[in-house]
Amino acid sequence: MKRDLQIFYLHKQGGYTELLMEQIKNSQEDQRFTTDMQVSSYTSIILKLHMLYINVPFLIWCNISKNHM
Repeated sequence: MKRDLQIFYLHKQGGYTELLMEQIKNSQEDQRFTTDMQVSSYTSIILKLHMLYINVPFLIWCNISKNHM
């Protein structure tokens, strides 16, 4: 059964971390999407939490990750 997924990308530009969202179809090929895009498991967990809880202080995590980059 196919359904739409909201995939979040972290894009660093001009010293700021931007959150980009794209709609993709859920199929067997798309199950390898995160692996193909080389998204770490830690980032995947954070993005899933952000999808479930939009009001999570995501900018705080962005600032923390920016300091480690």
